[in-house]
Amino acid sequence: MEDSSMDASATVSETVVEEVSLFSMTDMILFSLIVGLLTYWFLFRKKKDEIPEFTTIQPMTSSAKDSSFVEKMKKTGRNIIVFYGSQTGTAEEFANRLSKDAHRYGMRGMAADPEEYDLADLGSLPEIENSLAVFCMATYGEGDPTDNAQDFYDWLQETDVDLSGVKYAVFGLGNKTYEHFNAMGKYVDKRLEQLGAQRIFELGMGDDDGNLEEDFITWREQFWPAVCEHFGVEATGEESSIRQYELVVHTDIDMAKVYVGEMGRLKSYENQKPPFDAKNPFLAAVTTNRKLNQGTERHLMHLELDISDSKLRYESGDHVAVYPANDSALVNQLGEILGADLDVVMSLNNLDEESNKKHPFPCPTSYRTALTYYLDITNPPRTNVLYELAQYASEPTEQEHLRKMASSSGEGKELYLSWVVEARRHILAILQDYPSLRPPIDHLCELLPRLQARYYSIASSSKVRGSWLERAGPVGCPKLWPQLFPRGAGRQLEPRAQRVGHYNRLPARIQGQPGRASGEPGAPRGWGRALSRTPGWRQGGQPQGGSLRRAHPTPSQVHPNSVHICAVAVEYQTRSGRINKGVATSWLRAKEPAGENGRRALVPMFVRKSQFRLPFKAATPVIMVGPGTGVAPFIGFIQERAWLRQQGKCGPGRGSLGSREVPCSHVPAHSCPTAQARRWGRHCSTTAAAALTRTTCTARSWPSSTRTAPSPSSTWPSPGSSPTR
Repeated sequence: MEDSSMDASATVSETVVEEVSLFSMTDMILFSLIVGLLTYWFLFRKKKDEIPEFTTIQPMTSSAKDSSFVEKMKKTGRNIIVFYGSQTGTAEEFANRLSKDAHRYGMRGMAADPEEYDLADLGSLPEIENSLAVFCMATYGEGDPTDNAQDFYDWLQETDVDLSGVKYAVFGLGNKTYEHFNAMGKYVDKRLEQLGAQRIFELGMGDDDGNLEEDFITWREQFWPAVCEHFGVEATGEESSIRQYELVVHTDIDMAKVYVGEMGRLKSYENQKPPFDAKNPFLAAVTTNRKLNQGTERHLMHLELDISDSKLRYESGDHVAVYPANDSALVNQLGEILGADLDVVMSLNNLDEESNKKHPFPCPTSYRTALTYYLDITNPPRTNVLYELAQYASEPTEQEHLRKMASSSGEGKELYLSWVVEARRHILAILQDYPSLRPPIDHLCELLPRLQARYYSIASSSKVRGSWLERAGPVGCPKLWPQLFPRGAGRQLEPRAQRVGHYNRLPARIQGQPGRASGEPGAPRGWGRALSRTPGWRQGGQPQGGSLRRAHPTPSQVHPNSVHICAVAVEYQTRSGRINKGVATSWLRAKEPAGENGRRALVPMFVRKSQFRLPFKAATPVIMVGPGTGVAPFIGFIQERAWLRQQGKCGPGRGSLGSREVPCSHVPAHSCPTAQARRWGRHCSTTAAAALTRTTCTARSWPSSTRTAPSPSSTWPSPGSSPTR
C-alpha cells in the first residue's frame, strides 16, 4: 500500500512537472509570437501613418495667382493689358509697342500671351481702376486663330461669362487676298461685345497686302486720344526712349551654359528628344537638293529632308516650318560697322522682374549667335525701331530724317513707305546710308524683331513619296506641268466647270491662300484651294489609259521618312542698287547633301498641320490651281490621288498652272508636251496621269493677246511652234 501510494505520488509529480514544463514552453512561444506581431504592427503602422504627411495635397494658391493676369496687374500697378495672337511675331510686336505707349498717358501697360493666362479671369478686370484690355489678333490660314490664341478662341466660343464693366479694343492683322479677311479680329471684337464688354474704340484692321505698319500707326494715333477721353487722362508729352532690357556681359562663363542657336531647351540640338514642335525643332538631314529648272537665272529647287526617328507625321497639304540662319557676311558687316566684338557672351535681362518674358531671345549667348539665328536683320525695320535709333545719329539732318519717318504725319508716312519699305532697306543698309548713325549693338539687338520660321507647303505625300520625281525628271517645275498633267481620255467636265478652271475666273471662295498668319510675313502664298464640291461636275464615264496599271510604286520608291520642299531662291535688286536675298531660300540652297566626308547638312524644322486637304471622298472631282511654286502642295495631292487610283477610288481632276515662259521652252523639244507626258506616264512609277485628266497653262511671257489659258479642248503647242492662244 505504501509502495502504491509512493508510485502514485511520483506519477502525479511527474505529470505536474510535465504540465508545468509544457505550459512554460507554450507561454514562451505565445509570448514570442505576440511580441513579434506587436513589433511588426507597430513598425509598419507607423510608416503607413507617416505617408499621408508627404502626400497631402495643399491648396495651389500661388499657382492660381501666377495664372491670373489680374493679380499680376494689381501687384505691379498696371491698368492696361495688351493680349496678342501672333504666329510670326508681328502682332506680338504691336502689342509691345502699345504697352510701352501707355506711360505717355500716365498709365502702365503690359503685353501678355493669352496662352500663359487664364482668360476666364477677364471678368475680374474691372476691379482695377481705369483698366483696359486690348487685343492684337492675327488671323491664320482660312480664318483660324494663331497657335497661341487657340485656347482663347475656344474659351470665347464656350463661355457665357458676364463681362459687364470690361473695357476693350481690338486691332486685327489680316490680308485682303484671303477669303476670311481679319476673321479672328472681327470675331473677338463681336464676341466680347456679346458677352457684355464695352468697346471704347472701333475695330482696327491691318492689311498686309497693303501697308500693315501704316494701318497700325493710323489706328494707334486715333486710339490713344479715345482712351484719354474715356478715362479722363491727358498725355504727359514724354517721348523719351525707354529701355526694356539691361545688358549683362559674361566675362567668365561655362560655355556649356551658352546658347548657340537653340530655339528653346539648352543643348536641345545635341540631345534631341521628341515631341518636336516650334520650341523644340527636329534637326533633319538634307538628303536631296537639286535645281529643277534649266537654263534660267531663277533657281527652283527640290529638297528632301530626312525625318527618320523623329516620330513626325504629316498629311498632304500640311506645312513644314524651317528655322533659317542669316547670311554670315551680313552679320560680319554689322559687327564691323558698329565696331563691336561679335563673340562677346552677353544676356539681355528684362527690367520688369514680374514679366514672363525674361529675355528677348535665348540668353546667355553671343552677339554673333543672336544676329545669326535669333534676330531679323533683312526685313525693313518698323517705325518704332527708327524712332529709337534716331537718338544715336550725331548728324542733325540724319536724326531729323529718321524722326520724320517714325512720325504719324502724312509726309513721314510717305517718306517711310518710299525710302524704307519700297526700297527694301534693311538695318545694315540704313546704317550704311547714315554714316553718323552708330547705335550700341545691345540696344540694336533689343529693338530688332525675332527671326521667324519660314513655312513651306510640303511637296510630297506621306502615303507615297520618294524617288518618283527623280525618275520623272524635274516635274516639280511649273514649266514642266505638261508632264505632270498629260492629256487623254478620262472623265469629262461640263461647260460650267470648264469655265471656272482658270484661277482668275474662280469664285472668291476658292481663291484663298491658306497656310500663313494673315498680316504676318514669312509663310507661303500664291496657291489656290482644292475645289471639293463644285456645281456642274458630271461624274459619268470611266477612266482610261492602259499604262496606268504600271503606276504602282516599287518598294525602293516608297520612303516614308522624308519631307519634300519645292521653292524658288529669292534674289532681287532694290531701288538703291543693292542685291537682296531671301533668308531661308538662300540658306536652303547652300545645304548640300552628305558627302564623302560624312558631314550632314542639317535643317531645324517641324511640321504644322493645315486645313488645306483633299476632299474626304476620293471620288470627288478636284480642280487644282497652282501658279508658280504654288504647285508645291499639289505635288503631294497628285501623288496621293495616284495612290488612290490604284485602289480604284480616285475621281477626275484638273490642274491650272502658270509659267514665266512658253511651256517647256527651256528644255529640249523632245522632252516637251503631250508625247513626252505620255511617255513619262508609262515609265514613271507614280504617274500624275492617274490623278488628273485635264490641265490648262498660262505663260506670262506670251503676247498680251495670248495670256489667257488655253481652253480645255485645245492642244499643247507642238515643239518649236509659237502659241496660237
